[in-house]
Amino acid sequence: MLACEVGGLVGSNASGDGTGGSGGSDDGTPTSGGSTGATSLETGVEGSGSDTTGFRFDVALPDAPASCMPPMYDACDGADEDPFHALGLGCPGDPGVQGSFRGHPSALMVQHGQLGTSGEYAPREGERFVVLSTGIAAQLPRTPEELKLEDPDCNPRSCPSTQHSDEVLGVLPEPIDVRRVSDSGVDCKDDPGLIGTGDCSNSLEDEFLRGGGAYDYAELRFSTAVPIGVDGLSYEFAFFTVEYPDYVNHAAPYSDMYLAWLESEAWTGNISFDALGHAITVNGVLLDYKDAPTSACPDCNAPELAGFAMQGHGATRWLNTTAPLQAGELVTLVFAIFDMNNGVYDSLVALDHFEWTCSGAPPFTTPVG
Repeated sequence: MLACEVGGLVGSNASGDGTGGSGGSDDGTPTSGGSTGATSLETGVEGSGSDTTGFRFDVALPDAPASCMPPMYDACDGADEDPFHALGLGCPGDPGVQGSFRGHPSALMVQHGQLGTSGEYAPREGERFVVLSTGIAAQLPRTPEELKLEDPDCNPRSCPSTQHSDEVLGVLPEPIDVRRVSDSGVDCKDDPGLIGTGDCSNSLEDEFLRGGGAYDYAELRFSTAVPIGVDGLSYEFAFFTVEYPDYVNHAAPYSDMYLAWLESEAWTGNISFDALGHAITVNGVLLDYKDAPTSACPDCNAPELAGFAMQGHGATRWLNTTAPLQAGELVTLVFAIFDMNNGVYDSLVALDHFEWTCSGAPPFTTPVG
């Protein structure tokens, strides 16, 4: 069941002024969405860098408590385009979710089947996954040749590139608060008393302030009750960016950003960041696939990106994020992506395979497989 509701932007506690909404009339094939504002979605059966090739930062999975039995649900995305079903939420037996999408209507899409020809980006569970974009999400499956036919002026090094609006958000929608919880390097795993005072990961503030605000902001969020006997969550994502190869510079203000904000009694803040504590951007150490040479990587190529819009650009592989929760609590999770400093050179994120876990450990992100 879908229910629509338009609302205004609510600012966080970060410094700066924000103006909400997006405009534009770009063509696309969104699954859902509307005009400026937030669209509410209701689903459920019960209720409603620098180049750093050559090294990795894998973290061993913590042992689950022997008494923990996370619920398992069958995939339910085979017959509809519901983005939450595509994520693995609201399936038979699962608690219902209250969800919403915010952004330009074309920024959200549900992808059926794999991207490209390599097989690297097939759905992680079921038949579909969600795509959020700072541009037109439906352009992601298209080949460079198809993009060129659609827009003869499209430069392969900057395509796809869509700026929906000149509006910029100086603060992000609540509960997102990019401020560090500590200036001394302490985070919420070191001091749980900091939970609720800002971004527990300390991974967002510097990059966000350097960028001067968010352009073409798009988010998918949901709230749901954590099942009894569960103390963690897991989901998988892949980040794609046209900023590679032209804009790879840690000091620059224009690194598009993806974040996953968890609002929980166990953690408040970004949960998807690399092992160096950096947000997910073109400069992160997790950007494994680089399909064009740069001065730092003269031999870079990535056949994994063949046959879709990221050919000639950069991406992570599928990554898995886990994060802690408290059993029985009501939690909110916000997946958000946005351009920094300007609205061109699109970035996108694929989202799939949400599930409950028994890790209980502080957030960490590692490659799948």
